[in-house]
Amino acid sequence: MLTILMAIVAGLLIIALALYGWLSYRQSRSQPAVESNPGVLITGRQQDR
Repeated sequence: MLTILMAIVAGLLIIALALYGWLSYRQSRSQPAVESNPGVLITGRQQDR
């Protein structure tokens, strides 16, 4: 029983992390604002406009 609960918790954690990463990726793609994404300055992504 404990292993089943741990597997469910691990699955939920993985799903939550994947959703968070996908949403942040989508947000950075849709609006390349330098204020919300300081990594833009480092990678030079602001030229993709």
